[in-house]
Amino acid sequence: MKRKELEEFKKRWEENLGGLGEMLNSPWFAVSIKYDEAEKNKCCIKLGQYVLRYWAQLHGVDLSPYGDKEITTDEFKQAVTKAQTEMKTDFEGGEGNAENNILDQLKRRLNIILFGTTKPEEDQKIKLGKNDLLSASNVVFFDELLKTDVGDLKTIIDDREIGNITGAQKKHVHIEYEEHNKRKKQEIELDDYYKEMIVRGLRSLEKNEWIKTSLKRTAQSRLDSLYPPETPDEVEEDSYLTECGGWIVFNELDLELRLCEKHFPRANLVNRETYDKILEALVECNEKVIDCVSELCEIDCKMNGTNIEDCL
Repeated sequence: MKRKELEEFKKRWEENLGGLGEMLNSPWFAVSIKYDEAEKNKCCIKLGQYVLRYWAQLHGVDLSPYGDKEITTDEFKQAVTKAQTEMKTDFEGGEGNAENNILDQLKRRLNIILFGTTKPEEDQKIKLGKNDLLSASNVVFFDELLKTDVGDLKTIIDDREIGNITGAQKKHVHIEYEEHNKRKKQEIELDDYYKEMIVRGLRSLEKNEWIKTSLKRTAQSRLDSLYPPETPDEVEEDSYLTECGGWIVFNELDLELRLCEKHFPRANLVNRETYDKILEALVECNEKVIDCVSELCEIDCKMNGTNIEDCL
């Protein structure tokens, strides 16, 4: 490839695919990939073990010597004592309260999602036992919940309940990248993240055969009220995206290119010609996708009897 042609390709790459890196680094994409990977994992863990390990990770307590085996109370205490000695500090709630501490935080957040409050009526309280088994997708959901501020989560759920939803909570919104729209774009990314986290999280609870039926029913009912399908085909669309490939190809492509750059550095002169080919293929792929989007727009305009100029 001639130098001038390469420069043209690089320019087109920047113009056409400049937003791809932002998409790959967005909160929505990150949590979506976590769920995708978790759904391939058939492992499970007891809730009691999960909260112990989460607390330990949070406080820098090393549980790696125990591997994947079930950690006893004595072993956990020994690990905590060792960490306190090495760090010369005391961990609040590190003795008998570690499990209850994380479990209470988890229940508060689940209560907000399922009932809109941290303190629901007695007959509504979530019943989760320390021996209940969690799927890998449940673990992703709980990890994300525990990272989320209670107040922020309450605001999101309150907005969903009263219908005060921003454009960001709609999955397919056209975003302009001018300076004055950056704040709007950030809102959209966050709303998409919360929707992905909550919807797929509640669905993971529904699919968990070890969790009590009452909780699964509550999760399904709440999902229908918080995030009702925008179109009759949305359920099928989501199924396509998560189960049949869909946008997951971005993840596969990202991983492939990262591994490629790790093992075959672009800085090496012998690799540059091949990287030029990769760049050319990506630009051509982007152009074909844009053509397909234009085709979809034309179809939509014909179906609705509008002018194509009004759609573009």
